Amino acid sequence: IQKQITTHGDVEASFITVTESAKAKELIAYVIAKNINISAKDLTNFLRIRLPAYCVPKYFVFLDKFPLNQNGKVDKSRLPKPSPQAIFEKLRPARGDVEREIVDSFKKYTGRAHMANECFFDSGGDSLK
Repeated sequence: IQKQITTHGDVEASFITVTESAKAKELIAYVIAKNINISAKDLTNFLRIRLPAYCVPKYFVFLDKFPLNQNGKVDKSRLPKPSPQAIFEKLRPARGDVEREIVDSFKKYTGRAHMANECFFDSGGDSLK
């Protein structure tokens, strides 16, 4: 995953960690960008055509540099926690019985509320459960 992220022309370096939410493990990508205009949406779209959906990080955190330990390796304990990922489009509630039923199923599956036009994978879904 790190290698794929760094193949993007606007990325200098990346580091991937895993965090556990209520019902799932989620990937976090820490990114040092060459271009300050790159966004989480840009990287998500870039990775979706190169990696399986479950390998695309849920969160992207942009840093100026990685915190290093005394051995010169990334100090995971000093990496900032991600804030909720930027919403790429205006999310809307379910319209109609079918959409409400689908949204309710997602809520049972992932343990969190969803909007009707939210991406299954972005909202915590995966093919492993």
